[in-house]
Amino acid sequence: MDHSFWKWTPKTGTIVGNVPWTPQRIFDFVLDPRICQVTTIDGRTSDGLKMRLCDIQSGKTTSFVLESHARLLAALNYYANPAPQALAPLSDGRSFIVMHRTADMDLADNSVIAEYVDPTAANGRRWRLRTSQIKEKVGHKTREVYPIPGIGPQSPFLGMVVTSDEDGDVREDCLTISSKTGAILKCLQPNKQDVTGALMSVDGKFMAWTTEGEDKKTQIWKKRASIVDVATGTIVSTLDLSNHIEVSLFAFQDADHVLGLSHNDLWRFAIARQGAHQLLFKLDPTEQN
Repeated sequence: MDHSFWKWTPKTGTIVGNVPWTPQRIFDFVLDPRICQVTTIDGRTSDGLKMRLCDIQSGKTTSFVLESHARLLAALNYYANPAPQALAPLSDGRSFIVMHRTADMDLADNSVIAEYVDPTAANGRRWRLRTSQIKEKVGHKTREVYPIPGIGPQSPFLGMVVTSDEDGDVREDCLTISSKTGAILKCLQPNKQDVTGALMSVDGKFMAWTTEGEDKKTQIWKKRASIVDVATGTIVSTLDLSNHIEVSLFAFQDADHVLGLSHNDLWRFAIARQGAHQLLFKLDPTEQN
């Protein structure tokens, strides 16, 4: 199947479309070609494309295997559209953080889950985060790891959802990680319900996760979103989205609002006013909710 991409510039309203997509094009959105040069080393390997990254000023290089279905972290939906790699650009134009989405039932303790790629660093990596470090933090063996989308180049934090076994029961934790050092800073436990979505604000200050499940008292299916202050790990607001089951939260508009999408509608929810909502746009205005 052939793929193409469309580039929209909001300030001017210009659209460039139907440009053939190749895996290497992801670096157009991750690295600055005036600072870091990217070349293919020896074509495709069994794991993907082996690339050479070269810092133009220092001449230092490192290699990186780019998988064919890699995605930008900011645009990733880790449940609906899982990707083996999620790349997050950094502000210097020559480095990036890659988070590896895993779905193996038995991850090795030395599996690399995230790494800071920089051609000027020793061995081309400033840090690596491994499953053994996650196990030490959550206290249980890791089964699956999903990166949380939404961060920007200046964000001090990364986020990931970790699924593990706790005495035969599935447990999910939301971790926050230092972008600078790779250290795990917080281990947040949403609750006993399944996490059906998660995202972070571009500045890394807030995280949101959605959970769904049957209310034990009313036996009514409930969907809730928790807005969390990443620095303190405290929940600052809980939104009841039970009347918006089909809506998936995908971005923080600002510190006061979070945006959600269904197949036809774009919604805005107020964080402080407990989910007061506004329909912003309908793809098909004639369709009834």
